[in-house]
Formats: sequence, structure tokens, C-alpha cells
Amino acid sequence: MEQTLDESAKAFAEGVAYNAYWNDLAQWSYTAWYAGFALGAALLILFVVLPRRTESVIVPAGPKRLLYALSSYRSAMLHGGGILLLVLCAVSSQSEVDHARGFLADQDRRYEAMLKKLGAKGDKEAARRAQYMYMPRGNSLIYVTAGNPALAADYIWLTSQQYVVNSFRRGQKFEMLLKFYDTLMELEPHWTEAAINAGKVLSALEQDRYAVEKFYIRAIVNNPGNHRLAYEAGRLFVVPPLNPQVRKDYSRRAAGWFQRVIDQLKTQPTVEGRERFISELQDLIARLSVESQSYEIADQLLLKNVKDAKNSRAMREISARDWLNARSLLMSSRIQERVDAFKAQKLHFPLELTPMFKAIRGDRLFRDFDENGIPLDAYGFPFRYDAVSGMVTSHGADLRRSIQSVVIVRNMIEMFQRENQSRNPATLQELQAWVRTHYANPQSSPTPAITDALGIDLNVIDSPFGKAWDYDAASGVITLPPESDAKILFKNADRLMDEFAPELQ
Repeated sequence: MEQTLDESAKAFAEGVAYNAYWNDLAQWSYTAWYAGFALGAALLILFVVLPRRTESVIVPAGPKRLLYALSSYRSAMLHGGGILLLVLCAVSSQSEVDHARGFLADQDRRYEAMLKKLGAKGDKEAARRAQYMYMPRGNSLIYVTAGNPALAADYIWLTSQQYVVNSFRRGQKFEMLLKFYDTLMELEPHWTEAAINAGKVLSALEQDRYAVEKFYIRAIVNNPGNHRLAYEAGRLFVVPPLNPQVRKDYSRRAAGWFQRVIDQLKTQPTVEGRERFISELQDLIARLSVESQSYEIADQLLLKNVKDAKNSRAMREISARDWLNARSLLMSSRIQERVDAFKAQKLHFPLELTPMFKAIRGDRLFRDFDENGIPLDAYGFPFRYDAVSGMVTSHGADLRRSIQSVVIVRNMIEMFQRENQSRNPATLQELQAWVRTHYANPQSSPTPAITDALGIDLNVIDSPFGKAWDYDAASGVITLPPESDAKILFKNADRLMDEFAPELQ
């Protein structure tokens, strides 16, 4: 206990000495600043007072001789005094900025503390009033604007913009702005451009995308034929969530909104670019359907895009490659259903898939088989099966995912090298420990792209194709299997394009 007190007293004494040192230094800095200012002013005064020296002037004797001797330094005095005063002015201005910045920061901290105190009491209305001193109540705004709702809506919109630029994330910004925008929609329900921009602002403030979706739904009810509102509502759920468990629901909701957009566009007069926009939405819906495991929908939409002669060749080629993935995942899910049915009947997983393949041969979904009658996925690779877990996977789909995942793992290796004097991880286990330690800090949480590629546990050891990455510690390079080459992996996409080429002529 005494030792603890001694250490605390020692730390306190060091802190006092440290503060005293900087206080003394600050006092001397004021003296130095005024001394420098006096020196700079004196140099400029001498520049004005000293006569200009010329060769034809005879230097008199006495005190004036000294002035004429200093006149040769007039130019240096001008430059030296001017530069010194400019530097001191810059220091003074920066000090004022730092002082004001510190004052504003302290003011913001006190303001935040007050808002938290009001929020703890449960008085949300008082917290809102503390953030913005005047909010129109009842019909007061209608009276002020002489019954002109459009003018009142303009006032609410301009006021909300002023509120947005002032400490954007401070206090209960979402609740406050939502009240602004709901009032705006009540005054001018058909001002869709404002509703779209308001939704974007709200989505930047609130991580709960369902709360922002409710705002869009209210605007859509007032404007049922406007497809842009439905499109923006769908875009809320396109960005992968931080929580992978809700990703399927996000993908379903986004696909549902985009399908609504397509249905609305098809009922409207044809305009330039409409068909292309619909095709792009169908492609996006197909990708989202894969994420939500709605493989049949993705299979149909992507194949439709491949056959559509109105689409560019580049888009048809992309759709063909995505179709390989969707069809392979659909095929593996069909086999998985049979494996699960076997488990339900026999109470154990089958030791191999051969008994399943006899029934599969009659399924039109499976088109290619090897010489032994084993079905191949859309990429042309056999399916992988784990008899212990009963999991059926498409080797081609896993290879495609490995191409995306290896980019993230290679970035992790480069980050490790930067923090360890260019040293490569000795093993992937060492890289794994470093990655989890690095992202344990809340300030450096993993992005949705990282969690999507590596999983929520940030696994950099195992690859998507069922085994550890082929890692060379000497070079710090991960090597993918030869079949991961794009020409090999997507060879059937070219075959699919050629298969439908006559239909497109």
C-alpha cells in the first residue's frame, strides 16, 4: 500500500513539474513574441529613417557617419523586419484559431453533456428544443406563410439544411431531422426530389435502415407512381450490413423494391434508356437473389439477360458468368435437399453421393456429366461432398469466391508487412492472430467487404474451396489452384454465349 502511495505521489509530482515547465515556457514565449515584434518594427523604422546611400554623396564626419554606414544594410532590414513581422502575425493568428477551436470544443462537450442529461430524463421533446430553439407548432407556420403550403415547405427545407451543416452528428440528429422531413412531406407531399435527398441525409445518420425505409414508405404512399422513391428505398439495403446475419433479409428487401421499380417502369411510356435500366436492375436483382439464396430467381433472370439481344455483349458476358455461379449454387442446393432427405430417413448422412446421382440424371437442371455419370456443376467441375457434415458444395462456385477472398487475404498480408518492418507472416496462424488483434480495436472495425470475404470470425487460414490457402512464407504469396484461371473457370460462359448467338441475330 505504501509503495502504491509513493508511486502515485511520484506521478503527481512529475505532473506538477511538467505543467510548471510548460507554464514557464509559455510565459517566456510571450516575452519572446513581443521582443521579436519590437525588433521587426525597429528594423522597418531604420529602413525608413536611414538615407539611401549613393557613391556621389560625401560621408560627413561625426554621428552621421554611422547612419551612412548602416544605410548599406537597408535592403536587408526591410526584408528581415518584414519577414519577422509576418511570421509573428501568423503565429498570433494561429494562436487565436487554436484558442477559439478549444473554446468551441469545450462548448460542444458541455452541449453534449446537457443533451445526454435531458435524454436520460426521458424528455425527448426538451432535447429537441435544446438542439433547435424554434420549431413551428400547430398551424403557426400556415398563418405565418399566409396559407401557402409550398412556401412553408420551402422554409422547413431551408431550415433543415441549416441544421444539417451545424454539427452534423451531434445530439439526436436523426429524430430531429425526421421531424423536419415529416413536416415537409405533410406540407408538400408531392415534392419527391426533397424526399429523396432527405432520405439520403437520414441514411447517413442512422444505421437502422428499416427506420429510413419507413420514411420512404410514407413518401411512396403519397406518390405511388414515382419509381425513383422505390429505387432509393431499395438502395438502402444494397450495401452489405455489418451484421452478416441480416444480409439475407437485406438482399430480399432490396430485390423486392427493385422489382417494384421494374413493374412501374413497364406501365409507363417507353423512353430512351428504359430497357437498359430494366436489364441492369434485373442483373442486380439476380445478384441479390444469390445472396439471399433465391437461386431459381437468379438463374432465370440472368439467363434472360444473356438471351436479350437488346443488351450489350459486355453485359451479356457478365450475366453469363454470373449465371454459371447461380446455376451451380442451385444445382448444389438440389443435391443438398436429397442428402437432407436421406438423413431424415436413415438418421445419418450418406457416405457418398453416388446413390443420389441416379435420380438426378432425370433432372433437366443437370446438363453435363463425366464419363462415370457423375454430374458436373455449371462451371464443369464435380461437386464436393463432406460425409461428416453432409455439406454439398459447387467446386466452381467456391473457386469464384476464392478469387474474391484471396484479394482480401493478400491485403491483410501487406498490412502485416507494413507493421512488422516488411516481414512476411511465418504462418497463416500468425497472420490470423494479428488480424483478429488488429480488428479487435473498435476504431478499426472490419468493413462489410472484409466480413463477407472472411466471415464474421475473420478466418484467413481456410479458403472457400475446402482447404487452407497455399501460402509461401518466404515470398509472402498465396497461390490459387490452376483451375482458378479466368479462361478455365469461365469457359462455359463463352459456350453459353455461343449457344444463344443464333437467337440474337
